[in-house]
Amino acid sequence: LERAPQQPVVALRRGRRWVPQFTAQRLPGQLAGQARFRPAGVYVLTGGFGGMGSALARELAGSGAHLVLLGRHVDASLVAQLQSRGAQVLALACDVSDARVLGDALARARSRFGRVDGVLHAAGVADQGGVVHNRDDASIATAMAAKVQGALALDAALAGHEPDFVVLFSSLGTVVPGSKFGQIGYAAANEFLALFAAERTARRGGFTQAIDWDDWTEVGMTVMARQRWGLPALAASEGLTPAEGVAVLRRALASPHPRVSVCVRDLPSLLRLAGSVWTDAAAAPAGLPASGEPAQPPEQGGEGPDTRQRLAAVWREVLGVAEIGAQSHFFELGGHSLIAMRVLAYVREHFGVELGIAEVFEHP
Repeated sequence: LERAPQQPVVALRRGRRWVPQFTAQRLPGQLAGQARFRPAGVYVLTGGFGGMGSALARELAGSGAHLVLLGRHVDASLVAQLQSRGAQVLALACDVSDARVLGDALARARSRFGRVDGVLHAAGVADQGGVVHNRDDASIATAMAAKVQGALALDAALAGHEPDFVVLFSSLGTVVPGSKFGQIGYAAANEFLALFAAERTARRGGFTQAIDWDDWTEVGMTVMARQRWGLPALAASEGLTPAEGVAVLRRALASPHPRVSVCVRDLPSLLRLAGSVWTDAAAAPAGLPASGEPAQPPEQGGEGPDTRQRLAAVWREVLGVAEIGAQSHFFELGGHSLIAMRVLAYVREHFGVELGIAEVFEHP
């Protein structure tokens, strides 16, 4: 723990020093993963009416599965659609973080279908509370409840009725935390799921797996957030389609790993970028004053020519583009939350102005 900080995350447990590592793996084909899904199997989907949950429900419906969909509100149109594809559906409005309510829901599922063969825990809520120093315990607990308390409630409700598999839907934001900057509750909850999968497998046996999902391009929280902020839709190269997500799920289930991180980009490159954001966040881009050098205060109102020129230079450097104008759009030019953190750190260091990540989204 006292070594030079070459590893940003280190754990000391029972006299051993641990550091996380990520290794690229070639997963088995989809047909191998199909073996975990029984013909006419019974599958519980928490968050079953959300974007990812509903996409998975549609896929499973085509195989004649019996589906138990749990969510804050029942979507009758989705239920009808699944039934038209041949699925038997039990849809329940359910707070998955309430152990008693969730236990009753699983009891109803077993009463109707006789058993539960698999669980896909995709419940979760968007965390819009902002950075940690602006948060209170209640707001963080609310953001974590569906994922953390839901997983614990599922664990208790499945006692004595262990299914073939339990899959916990985590986020790639646990691996690249800067991509979920300002979402402390969401990030912490997903990291819990990743660790809980390994702990549950060791304690209960069976097969529990956490999947750190990259963004999905057509459904999910990232899609809704970009719509809310008026940002362009994700390009095909920036995430998974629902069909690709289902294919990845089947392949992940065919592997023995308790944790699988899914990334459509080069993950080592993302990790290096994430590390540079935190270690070099306040470093001046080329051609600008370095940290510690006296910076000229912005002109009155903070929008004088010198201020604009210096900010434009920052944009050119971090975005790698030659031309920046007053109407240039940060995200359309390739910006994202990791790059935004470096820009904000520079503004704070050299202009004495504290801006939040939300303001980048509001005024890109």
